[in-house]
Amino acid sequence: MKIFKQHHLKGIGSFIDVLYLTMPLFSIGAYTMSAITMYTLLMPLFKPIIPWMSPLIFFGICFIGCLLLMGIMYKFIYKSYFAFRNNQEYKADNPIRKDLEKIKNKLGIE
Repeated sequence: MKIFKQHHLKGIGSFIDVLYLTMPLFSIGAYTMSAITMYTLLMPLFKPIIPWMSPLIFFGICFIGCLLLMGIMYKFIYKSYFAFRNNQEYKADNPIRKDLEKIKNKLGIE
């Protein structure tokens, strides 16, 4: 008995895939609202220390921070993420894998 055996649940995979595809769109709005709230709450405290900080500069800093995080993700994590994902897709009832097995059997290749 395997503790971490994976199971196939029909339909849940497509729901999660669509959810993951649309989540960044929802996150943009949530992030923007959080940044506006953060600016509104923190600026009275920081105004004496950094009087030059305008909303445009604040959001510019937030935007540059997001770009830096995206760059780090692309440079260091992206390749590993897709290597893991491709491995999972190959093991989990992949139709291409099944077709390759049929071709190998027809050609007598092991």
